Amino acid sequence: MSRLSDEDVDRIARRTAGKLVGYGLVIIVALWILPFFFVAFLNATADLTRGLPGMAAVAIAAVVAGAIAAAILWLWGRARRAR
Repeated sequence: MSRLSDEDVDRIARRTAGKLVGYGLVIIVALWILPFFFVAFLNATADLTRGLPGMAAVAIAAVVAGAIAAAILWLWGRARRAR
């Protein structure tokens, strides 16, 4: 078994620390920032669908939420393929 050089240990430590910071930021965003956007989305959907029957409002909200999620996933996939 070969020993790791100091450069290898530093590279591994940098990548590990970078991933931990990245995951930490994702968790912070998911727990603190996304709820604000979710409430804003619900308020906007309620305002836009006021006066419509309940099922139509739910269907419109689902389509809008699905389109937003699809756009985010599409952009994320393009960014990962570009690397």
